[in-house]
Amino acid sequence: YDDIEEKERKQIVINESDLNEFEYILKYGEKKDIKENLDKILNTASKEDEDYILDPQLLIIKIANSLINFASSINANISDIISGRIVEEMLTFKDVKDLKEFIYNAIIKLRNNNIKSQINRNEKVIEDIYKYIEQNYENPNISLESISDELNISISYLSMLLKKLRGVTFNKELIKYRMEKAKGLLKYSNEKVIIISKQCGYNEVYYFSHSFKKYTGLSPKEFRKDA
Repeated sequence: YDDIEEKERKQIVINESDLNEFEYILKYGEKKDIKENLDKILNTASKEDEDYILDPQLLIIKIANSLINFASSINANISDIISGRIVEEMLTFKDVKDLKEFIYNAIIKLRNNNIKSQINRNEKVIEDIYKYIEQNYENPNISLESISDELNISISYLSMLLKKLRGVTFNKELIKYRMEKAKGLLKYSNEKVIIISKQCGYNEVYYFSHSFKKYTGLSPKEFRKDA
C-alpha cells in the first residue's frame, strides 16, 4: 500500500495529431486502418510503468468525444449504438483488448447505420422525383432544374441518383410517364390528339406525334385505331 501511495497518478493522453488522425480514419479509413489506429492509441494505455499509476480516463474521454462527433457528423445517435453513458461504459473495461473491440464494433455499427440511412434518404429523393413528375407532367416547362429547385438538391446529384439507383435519365423517365398517359387518353377518351398533346405537356402536336411514334412505333392515330 505504501508503494502504491507514493506513486504519482499519471493521465494517459492522446496528442492532437493522433486525435486528428483517429477522427479522419473514423470517416474515411478502411477497417484495417481503424484497427491499426486503435492499436496505436490504446497501446499506450497498456504499457506498464513502475513510477506511475496509469489513469486512462482522459484518453477515454477524448476517444468518446471523437465517437460522438463522428456520430453527429453522419446524423446518427450514439445512444442507438451504445446503451448508457459512453464514457462510463468504456471505463468498465479492465482489459485493453476488450476496450479496443468495443470501440471498433461501435465504429462499424455507426458506419453501417449511416449506409442504411443514406440508402433510405436516397430512395426518398427518388420517390420525390417521381412524385414531382406525376404532379407536374402536364407542365411543358418541367425539367430537372425545376425539380432541383423544388427539392433544394443539386442537378448533378439528382442525375447521379437516377442513374445509379434506377439506371435511367430524368428526360427518359419524363417521356415515359407522358407517353403512358397519352396511351391511356388515346385509348379511353375521344379527345383530339392536339388536346391530348397539351394534356401531356407538349405545346406542339407535331413534336408530340413524333415522340409518341418513337416511343410506341405507331402514330397517335394508328395507336387509337388499333386500340
